[in-house]
Amino acid sequence: MRSLFFASFFATLFASGAALAASKGPVLFIGDSISYGKFGEVIDSAMRKISEKVVSEASCGSAPATWVTMPGQPGHVYEKTVCGFWKKEQSEDLPGDRSKEHYTPKVEEEIQRIHPRITIVQLGTNIAAADDPESQLPPTRQLMHEIRASGSRCIWIGPPDADSLIVTREKLKITDEMLKTEALAQGCFYVDTLSFTSFPPGPGDGIHPSPELSEQWANEVLERIRLVRHFRY
Repeated sequence: MRSLFFASFFATLFASGAALAASKGPVLFIGDSISYGKFGEVIDSAMRKISEKVVSEASCGSAPATWVTMPGQPGHVYEKTVCGFWKKEQSEDLPGDRSKEHYTPKVEEEIQRIHPRITIVQLGTNIAAADDPESQLPPTRQLMHEIRASGSRCIWIGPPDADSLIVTREKLKITDEMLKTEALAQGCFYVDTLSFTSFPPGPGDGIHPSPELSEQWANEVLERIRLVRHFRY
């Protein structure tokens, strides 16, 4: 049943006239510290081959709650990252802007500003860092809802593997299943990154892969998107 859903979803998503390759519609790409580095650069570069306007934003430490205002909250409360923010809205040959501290924008406002044809979200690692990943379902649901309610197509890149005492593999599996189930319910295409990544043992924090591994993982994500009919770059 799930495979039939995704086949139908993609047939609609990239049908003639809706495909970015044909429409040159804007793309919004947001992520966490995984996308702050090489992973995000690879995704950004690929999107610029099919769209004349791409806005990429990566906020270190962010989770869905960082990017949304929940119903009932009295206005927007912007969270500030203190470990890195990357934004690229210029042409391909410019690197984008990087800063250590930056207030993370709200997706709702970015969608109103950019009017993206497709919104790509790379979030999940910091959901898995929570004591109870399932407690992050309400903002996750709100983020997917805001994207779909705007008329933008939705692609959600799930968390990759990690080898960490904080982002444990047990919590990653819980996060992955939660995101997969909610994406199916909301009509977002889900890239199950956890299913094809393996974090190697060795020095480091066990969460952030090397630039070389980040590039490899990003290209594997793009290969799964390339399987979609009419999606070319």
